[in-house]
Amino acid sequence: MILSIENLKAAGSFVGQPVKQEIVWHSGGKEHKGEVFVRMASYETVTKEWKDQNSNHDMIASRIANFVCDERGQPIFTVEDVLGSAEEGRGPLGAELTIALFAVIGNVNKPRAPEEKKPLTGSGTDSSSLALVEKPSRKPRRT
Repeated sequence: MILSIENLKAAGSFVGQPVKQEIVWHSGGKEHKGEVFVRMASYETVTKEWKDQNSNHDMIASRIANFVCDERGQPIFTVEDVLGSAEEGRGPLGAELTIALFAVIGNVNKPRAPEEKKPLTGSGTDSSSLALVEKPSRKPRRT
């Protein structure tokens, strides 16, 4: 393919809208459920992560702040929100919520392999049919 805006659009190479995800976590002895929106990795998220890394920010907090957003793609956390602060009178996000957020970020952004197409057989049978499997030999194996 020759790279052009039209060809890249056709190939789905531009990031779309944030993806809605459900998360579940426990705190205070109760189960909580919530919906979050997660950005797809893009030029913007990658460059923000590089800047945060060069500024010695916590990379997990940076990833949560850069990927978790509202339905319009606006961030809902800053790195400082994720890490908490004494001035605001609260600590960092709880471990289970952090893991749940990190999991949906990974789920939305994991590479997807193209679906494999099975070759057609000329006989009309499925090549994975049990009828095609040889029965195990009863002859003892030599060791």
